[in-house]
Amino acid sequence: MKNLKLIAYRIARKTIIKPKYVKYCSQTLHQCLLCYIKSYEDSRDSVWLGLIKEVVDIIIVVQHDDGGFDIGYDFDYGSKHKTGEPTTPEMLMLVSLKLAKNHLKNWDRYTDLLISISKAEKWIISFARKADIGWEIPYSPYSDSNVVVNNAVSFAIGALGIELKDEYKETYEGFKLYMASVLQNSENGSFWFYYTPQQQQKMPKDVALKVDYYHIAQQLEMHSYAEIANADDKAHHQLISSVESELVSKFLDKSQYKLIENVAVDSQRIHVWGLTSIIPGLITSYKLTANPKALQLAEQIGEFVVSKCFRKNYFVPVINSDGSAWDVSVYVRSDAWCIHALSSLLPHVSSEKKKFYLELINAVVTNIRSKDYSGIENHASSTGLEILKKVNFWIRRKI
Repeated sequence: MKNLKLIAYRIARKTIIKPKYVKYCSQTLHQCLLCYIKSYEDSRDSVWLGLIKEVVDIIIVVQHDDGGFDIGYDFDYGSKHKTGEPTTPEMLMLVSLKLAKNHLKNWDRYTDLLISISKAEKWIISFARKADIGWEIPYSPYSDSNVVVNNAVSFAIGALGIELKDEYKETYEGFKLYMASVLQNSENGSFWFYYTPQQQQKMPKDVALKVDYYHIAQQLEMHSYAEIANADDKAHHQLISSVESELVSKFLDKSQYKLIENVAVDSQRIHVWGLTSIIPGLITSYKLTANPKALQLAEQIGEFVVSKCFRKNYFVPVINSDGSAWDVSVYVRSDAWCIHALSSLLPHVSSEKKKFYLELINAVVTNIRSKDYSGIENHASSTGLEILKKVNFWIRRKI
């Protein structure tokens, strides 16, 4: 039965739900840029500096006139996002630009980079608003300004917090206050639900209480970047430590990784980009907490992904819970998350393993660049996929 499902899925992927081609997906760009930055900082090899300039150049070009960034495809986040509409989570572009900035002061496009950063900051400020507690920002303001998703606020915290300007401090502090107010405590640490309390009231309980650990790890990364840059908030530092502890308790020394809990449809498949995104989250928080278990878990996930997913010049993007391949297509967006994760580990592994990881990173970088940072995308909505979702929803209601 398992093999029949796999065969059916792969046939469908080549026909009725064939992935769309996406030009310059923002996630491909910011994850490659973060990989290049970290590889350069670890080695000081000028090749990486050249690649930093290459991607920053593209980011400046694709940035919208209003300062925002678009992921490049239609998708559902609790509401419908349409291609061409900037979203708050893609302010990871701003995070990557700020981290690249200090390495590019002698670059001939440095002034353009500063303008791009300023425009992106103003985009956040233009959509930020006061909430019942603190400040919030819509996930996709042009799609539906009423929908706030918790992880979007965390991305805004990281984007503003690095090189925080005085005129944005009230908004930044308000974002932190909001995220502290929706934090949930557990026996082992703290976490955030995917949806806000306002959204949860409108949803079935099994959907409303969705816990998405790979987004939580990305949120941890954003909060950690902000706290490293400012280092003036003990409560925020404690929040970071508690969220880190939750991730460690969920995954350290575990043989399987269940990344999403409390949802109506419980999938046993793992999207590798999401799993690897836990690594930089933990590596960044480790700089604040010095928790050896966080570093241990990051290394554990890195070894798992390399052993189960690497294929010559890309990473298998979707695997089953036992590590076997489900989707073997090449998705440059997924690969970008993987190489950023491995680059985060470079300062923390042995020289032998570092050499090995760099060989893998270089092979994947060569493949991504050969495709001009663009390619098919399995997360993009398509007509066939939307029809299948509606059929599945109808069947579930009848059962």
